[in-house]
Amino acid sequence: MLITLDTNLLIKTKLDAHQFVSLKLIQEKEYDILREYLSETSQSHQFLSEIPELVTMGYLLSFRKEAYDFNNLQIADNFIKLISGNDLFQELVMNYPKSVVRPDGNTDYLLTDLPKAKNIYTKLVQNNKMLHEHILSCLKQEIDDKESNDSMKFMKRLPKWISDKSWETYNEQVRDLQSVNGSSNFGYGTTIE
Repeated sequence: MLITLDTNLLIKTKLDAHQFVSLKLIQEKEYDILREYLSETSQSHQFLSEIPELVTMGYLLSFRKEAYDFNNLQIADNFIKLISGNDLFQELVMNYPKSVVRPDGNTDYLLTDLPKAKNIYTKLVQNNKMLHEHILSCLKQEIDDKESNDSMKFMKRLPKWISDKSWETYNEQVRDLQSVNGSSNFGYGTTIE
């Protein structure tokens, strides 16, 4: 796997190269490569001891100390935003699943024809950060639903997902979650008693 390091980003984030590579592998859900990388570089114990600090820095979501399983680690939005910069499409790509195993057992790569997908997404979002954030919330909800129902195998390729506006299927679920969490303002007639 090829990972590009920008030294300016390392300075800005106050991460060392090992931490950045490890976070990037967690983000890509490449846990086997992460284990091999940490083992080959003799960094396993070092990285495990740095997890609480990475949580405090806002790059990892909270982590149960008693279960040192890399599969339980989740990258925080903070890290994704830092490495994607102001490119909304790049942030979408970083959150979108890379591949799935289809019902016939073949691996299908979902990040195909990225220039076409970027063109469609850019026209659709038009730098509207709120719309982009809503689409990301819907994507996360869709991934959670598909993972819990063992239906990731039906995830669309990115260009089709964007052009079909597939996130709209999850609009109501995301709004419901936001209202439960108190992060949505409702107008007249939307209060449930």
